[in-house]
Amino acid sequence: MKVRRALQALCIAASLVGAVPSQAARSFTPQPGTWVVTSELNGKPGRGLAIDVQGNAFLMQVFAYEASGAATFYTAMGTFDGNAVTAPLIRYVGGRSFGSEPRSAELRESLGNVVLRFTDGLRGVVQFPGEPELAIQRFAAMSPEFEASYVRPATVLPRSFRMVALAGDGQPAMAWEAQLVSVASGQRQLLLKRTAAEVSASQQVLACARRESMDAYDCTAQEPAVVAPSDVRVNHASFRITGPDVQGVVETTGAVGGRFGVQGEVMVGGSISAWGDCADGSYTYMQDISCYSGDVQVPANGTWIVTDEINGKPGRGIAVDVQNGLAIAQVFNYLSNGNTTFHMGSGSYEEQEVRMPLQRYEGGRAIGGPMQSAVLVNSPGDMTLGFYRLDDRTKRGMRTEGVVQFPEEKQKSTIRLVLEDQSTLARRLSGQWLLNFQPSNGQAGTPMARITTFQQEQGDVVTSTDGAVQCRPVQNIAASAEIICDWHADAGKGAVLGTAHFALQPNNRTTSAMRIRDQHGNLTGLGAWE
Repeated sequence: MKVRRALQALCIAASLVGAVPSQAARSFTPQPGTWVVTSELNGKPGRGLAIDVQGNAFLMQVFAYEASGAATFYTAMGTFDGNAVTAPLIRYVGGRSFGSEPRSAELRESLGNVVLRFTDGLRGVVQFPGEPELAIQRFAAMSPEFEASYVRPATVLPRSFRMVALAGDGQPAMAWEAQLVSVASGQRQLLLKRTAAEVSASQQVLACARRESMDAYDCTAQEPAVVAPSDVRVNHASFRITGPDVQGVVETTGAVGGRFGVQGEVMVGGSISAWGDCADGSYTYMQDISCYSGDVQVPANGTWIVTDEINGKPGRGIAVDVQNGLAIAQVFNYLSNGNTTFHMGSGSYEEQEVRMPLQRYEGGRAIGGPMQSAVLVNSPGDMTLGFYRLDDRTKRGMRTEGVVQFPEEKQKSTIRLVLEDQSTLARRLSGQWLLNFQPSNGQAGTPMARITTFQQEQGDVVTSTDGAVQCRPVQNIAASAEIICDWHADAGKGAVLGTAHFALQPNNRTTSAMRIRDQHGNLTGLGAWE
C-alpha cells in the first residue's frame, strides 16, 4: 500500500493506516510548513521544525545540531491526543548523499520523547528531551513582489476567498464568498456575498484598514446594517490571511445576529470570474482535474519524497514551504560518510518552479544543549523544485506532484507524502464540507452552497448523513480523483437540485468544496483569532 510504503521510507515503524482511537476533536489544525522556536528567532541560523499534520497524524523533522556542532535531523511521528502529541525523537545514519548511489539508512538512536502542545494553528509549545518547554510559532515569510502586489496600499489585485462563520458550538452558521480589493483611492474594501441555497443576498461592501506589519484587516460596513427581513449583514469583520488559510471574527445583525469565529481559505490572488469556476489570478491555492490556468499554482506544504526512493526503507525527504511568493525548503539527507545532515534553501517562487542554492550549517544548538547560533559551512550547489509532472512539457501546475533536481543528480519525480489512508472515497470524503452546487440539467441559475456531512458508504457511493447528497467517483476511486455529488430533494429520494463536480486528492483544496471538519471531527482552520 502506498501510504504504508511512504511511511516506511521515512523509517517510521508504525503505520497510521486504520482506525484511530476516539479522541476529543481539535478546534483547529496546525498549519503544515516551517515552524521555529520563538526565543531562538534572532535572525541567525538555528534550529527549526518542519511540521506536517493530516487529520490526527503528525510528522515532524527537527533540524538541529550535535554536541560537536555538526548538522543533523531527527524524525518524530505520532498521533494527536486532543491538541497534543508525544513521539520518540529518532535519528538515522547511512542514507543517501547528493550524487551517491542508492543507499538506505538505519536507526542510530532515540533521544527520548518530544512533546508538543498547540494553542492554535500557528502557535504552541515544544519540549525536547533535556529541555524545558519552549514556545513555537509558524514561521512567516513574504517575497517583496507579493507584498507589493497584495499587501501595500497601492495594490489593485484582489484576493478571493470564502469563509464560514462558526457558532459557539463550533458548527457552521453561514458562509460568504469574499474579495479583498483596493479601489482607486488606495483604500481597501471587503466585498461579501452570502452563499446559501435559501437566500439571494446582494453584495455587501466594507471599508478596511490593514493592521501594522501584518496581513490582517479590520473592516466596517458603510451602508445600513439590514436591507431585508431575511437578510444577514456584517457590521464588522476582522481577519488574518496566513498562506491558504483565513481566520477571524465577524459581527452580524439581521436574521442571524451575533459574534462568530471565522474559518476560511484563499482560492486565488488575482481575479476570479465566479465562485466555483476556474481561477484566474497570480497565485492559485486550488486545483481541479479539469481546471487549469497559466497562474502560479501554490503546492501543498509539508513533507515531500522522491518517488523512485520509496522502497520500504529509510530515505531522503524534502520539507516544502511555499508562502506569499517565497519558497523555503529543507532537505533531510546524509553526507558521503553516512552521517545525518540537512541542507536549506530559499528563492522566489514563480511559474511553478524555483531554483535555490542549498546551504549547510554547523555550530548551532544541540538538543538539550546551550543556546548558540550556527554558521555557514558550504553550499553543495543548487536544487530545483518544480510543481508539475516530470513528463509534462507545458509545466502545468500541480499541488501534490512535482519534480526535484538535487546537486549532481538528474531530475526526478516527487510527491506529497500522505499520512492517513485515502484508499476509499469514504476516507477521502468523511467529515463536514461546504459544497458548491451548480443547478441541475443545465438550467440557468445561481450556484447553491450547502453544508454537508459525510459518514456513510455503500459501494462506490458516499451519502451524506441526512441522505440528501450522494457522491461517486467518475471512475474507480483508485484511478481518478474526480468526484460528482448530486443534491436530491426529499432527503435523497426526489429530483436532483444541483451537482457539484470537483477533485478530491489527498492534501488538496478544490474550487467547488471547502472542508470544514476532517474525518476525525477536527476543524481544519487555524482556530480563534482576534
